[in-house]
Amino acid sequence: MQYSIDEYVNEHSPRSMPAEKYLTYHRGVGYKDMKTKTRMKRIGVLTSGGDAPGMNAAIRSVVRSAIYYKMEAMGIFRGYDGLINEEMKILDHRSVSNIINRGGTILKTDRSDKFRTVEGRRRAYEAIKE
Repeated sequence: MQYSIDEYVNEHSPRSMPAEKYLTYHRGVGYKDMKTKTRMKRIGVLTSGGDAPGMNAAIRSVVRSAIYYKMEAMGIFRGYDGLINEEMKILDHRSVSNIINRGGTILKTDRSDKFRTVEGRRRAYEAIKE
């Protein structure tokens, strides 16, 4: 059965959640973006600060979800410093297999003083703009 966007949202979204939020959280695409037929094509995954339990599981989940929705998942290594220094790699299903039992995070983590400066944020923006 073929749905229009509005029919799909009315039938599948919770009554308490507006259509824009439902599609943003559950489809990875904004409502307006779906109407114009454009969609997100790439997502960045970054870990910053200290390690916490479950980080690798979260990374794996984000990457697998991105693949399912036909998006690229970019792993950004060493937190915000990696973003500034363009330490990025496309992650696929093989790069996140067997990582759940590992401690820490496969992307490494770092606190960044450079990112707190205007110049650092500008360099990070230039790195992800491409």
